[in-house]
Amino acid sequence: MVCREVVKVVSFDVTNTLIRLKTSPGSIYSCEGAKYGINLNKEAIDSVFRTNFKSLMNERPCFGFGQVDGVKKWWRELMFKSCGLDTNENSNKFVNDLFVKFGEGHFYELINQNSAHILENLHLNGFKLAVVSNSDFRIRYILQHLGIAQYFSRFIISSETGIAKPDVAVFKRLSESFGCQNKNILHIGDSKLLDYDPIIKCGGQGLILADKEDDCLVINNLNKLNQLLIN
Repeated sequence: MVCREVVKVVSFDVTNTLIRLKTSPGSIYSCEGAKYGINLNKEAIDSVFRTNFKSLMNERPCFGFGQVDGVKKWWRELMFKSCGLDTNENSNKFVNDLFVKFGEGHFYELINQNSAHILENLHLNGFKLAVVSNSDFRIRYILQHLGIAQYFSRFIISSETGIAKPDVAVFKRLSESFGCQNKNILHIGDSKLLDYDPIIKCGGQGLILADKEDDCLVINNLNKLNQLLIN
């Protein structure tokens, strides 16, 4: 299991590890669109959203890193394409308003309602906590809205660094920011490809949050962290 004697930093993926959407993108877009008189089919949006997301990420990695208003333009293009919106003043207002609203955190929820206690306990026991996320700057405000942002002293976010998991440079950036070695990092995420493999490759430790075991270390909920690192 985890060699806790060398762990100084505990880093977390965010989406589907700490938080998740309350419902699907299509459901959110269609519900919010109705407030602007825009009729959207949630099933149709959900059927193309993931494919459009991956395609756009390949075209403009890290949410348009290095471009003026790159993040907003990135999400604007994804929404227009996934929703099949016409370019007009009403659609522009809908997209711009929803971009802001997503950043306020209302569409997200904590996966584990005990998250604040778990993070606080780790912090009080001397561990440095960090977010390592393939996301954009709004993740800070979302976590703040959900009451857990204050426990993290580092945010390594792909839209701000221009590097994204599974690039091991992400974790090298993290270790440099704390002045520690890669072996001192324990990273928790939900993806073997994006979270577990790169931290192991660069000499750190990893845990996957999942229900089924794989060829990696697995915990089925965050409550197990206290048992692994403290008790």
